[in-house]
Amino acid sequence: DKKMDAEVTIIGAGVIGLAVSAALPGCKKPVFVIERNHTLGQETSSRNSEVVHSGIHYPNGSLKGKLCLEGKEKIYDYCIKNDIFYRKCGKLIVTTKTEEEQKLLEILKRSRINGVTDGRIIERDEIAEIEPYVKATRALYFPTSGIIDSHSLMKQLEADSVIGGSQMVYGAEVVGIKKIKDGYRVDLIDADKEKFDFSTKKIVNAAGLEAGKIAGYLGINDPDYRVYYWKGEYFGVGNGKNKYVNGLIYPVPEPNTVGLGIHTTID
Repeated sequence: DKKMDAEVTIIGAGVIGLAVSAALPGCKKPVFVIERNHTLGQETSSRNSEVVHSGIHYPNGSLKGKLCLEGKEKIYDYCIKNDIFYRKCGKLIVTTKTEEEQKLLEILKRSRINGVTDGRIIERDEIAEIEPYVKATRALYFPTSGIIDSHSLMKQLEADSVIGGSQMVYGAEVVGIKKIKDGYRVDLIDADKEKFDFSTKKIVNAAGLEAGKIAGYLGINDPDYRVYYWKGEYFGVGNGKNKYVNGLIYPVPEPNTVGLGIHTTID
């Protein structure tokens, strides 16, 4: 351990890698955050709808559902503490035909089992109050879902990380990892295309879409750990039409798909 260059190496400076780094102040040896791009959050963390989800769609008892529920409150608290923009704009899951309404009850039941207590069924008159331009038969309403300024969130996490002693290494790509006594040797190509390596006691794989490749370097080739890509497309609405939507609007999820369908978010 005394010969290690770093105590912890975090691969990926997206929101997960930065959050882990910010939570590790005061390590005896350095914490390195390795990011292949020139700055933070250039991939998945800046290419999403910036929604603070409530945890309603995850399997009952799943770790993802548990962390989503806890994380929603913690991220709002963090935003308040650090003056980061967020907005609890609420979320509607809407039905457009009566045969979809049973699905709303199923989602509501699952959400309550998961510990999400603020969801409720609303009728056309209340839908019209919340979203005047939405035509729906019924809706499931979650008022504490919201949106967040993800870039400001990551900048604050980076600042907390540096204050806590982490070293940010931008423009460096991990190209290999080898298990050694008491830790790992990490091989990098830096921003100048030079190769170098260092040793670290622990590794946190926060590499986003490249997490599967990083896991492969560590000898983890479990099919359950493999990354499968699911492409999403984003379209912006201009010419003042954004005023027709006040919050997050989702359809009832289609069966036999992992997506949530075409939905609207606000900027």
